Amino acid sequence: MVKFMICVFLGALALHQTLGEMVVLPSKSLNENVVESKNNPKRSLDAWIGDAGGWSTGGFKLSGFSNGWNPWNAHSRFASPSPSEVANSIAAAKQASGNVLIAQQQMQAAKENVLNQQRMAMEKEAAAALLTQKSEAAAAIQRSEAAAAAQAVVLAQQRLAATKAAVAHQQRIAAAREAEAAQALQRSAHAAAAEIQKTEYEASKLGQLNRNHNAGAAHHLAFTKDAAFSPINSGTNHVPNLESLGPWSSAAAAAAAAAAGAK
Repeated sequence: MVKFMICVFLGALALHQTLGEMVVLPSKSLNENVVESKNNPKRSLDAWIGDAGGWSTGGFKLSGFSNGWNPWNAHSRFASPSPSEVANSIAAAKQASGNVLIAQQQMQAAKENVLNQQRMAMEKEAAAALLTQKSEAAAAIQRSEAAAAAQAVVLAQQRLAATKAAVAHQQRIAAAREAEAAQALQRSAHAAAAEIQKTEYEASKLGQLNRNHNAGAAHHLAFTKDAAFSPINSGTNHVPNLESLGPWSSAAAAAAAAAAGAK
């Protein structure tokens, strides 16, 4: 690149000198100027370059382009370049510089594109990481809620089992109480039946005693009556009626009742 720029610079100097020699007075025609330009001796770049005394770039010595390639004329070693060649070389240099600038601009655009892509990628990665964190947080919350719900189910099942056990215990107590009540009722019924039987027996016994006592009292009354009225009957041969014996019968009945009450 340095060699190329040196050649371009030297070519520009040669072109400037050639154009200076082509400047003529206004009275001259174009043909005369062309003739004079052709008659002027051509200058070689060797006079400008000379021998730099051993300076070289990358092992290529620039002293007179000796043993090297002459960019101005590949066929003639000592021929100077024409103005068109110099102009073409300058245009090529400008185009190359423009191409370099375009390439640099493209490189800058590509660099900016890379930076933009990197920024977008980083933003997307950050968003993905944030979403991942949010998803993990949401998943953790859901797992916690699910664990709490499962724990609540376990507690509810435990309460249900305890309630069932309490119900069964109360049912056993109620069954025992019912059995005790049934036994008490049965004992009460047996006791009532026994009491009724006892009462009936005592009543029947008392009735039998009353019947026996009444029979004895009647027999005694009859005997007493016979004993009382026997003298009368024997003396008068008269049988008294029941009305005349009323007080005696009343006294006998009262005595029989008193005797029954004492017994």
